[in-house]
Amino acid sequence: MTEFHAVPEALQANAAQLHEVAQTWVTARTALTENGIDPALIGGNTAPSNNPMLRIVLDRMEQSYLALSEAVQMLKTVADGSANHPGSCQPGT
Repeated sequence: MTEFHAVPEALQANAAQLHEVAQTWVTARTALTENGIDPALIGGNTAPSNNPMLRIVLDRMEQSYLALSEAVQMLKTVADGSANHPGSCQPGT
């Protein structure tokens, strides 16, 4: 098995970038929720409660945010673990 060494600083930088992307999803979802969307772009009524297509878009945005947030937490966990135990990370573990 090939051993590798995680660089905590690089993992933390990646986590910060993913966090920024996740926050962008939140901003976009909030804007759509508060302002709706041009009816010509997505199936008629602009209010989320009255537009099933917009609700789908908002739900998918929420799922994307949650996936990104989970990735951030995982990267932080690995970064913290490799900072505390250098050389302990191996592929598949």
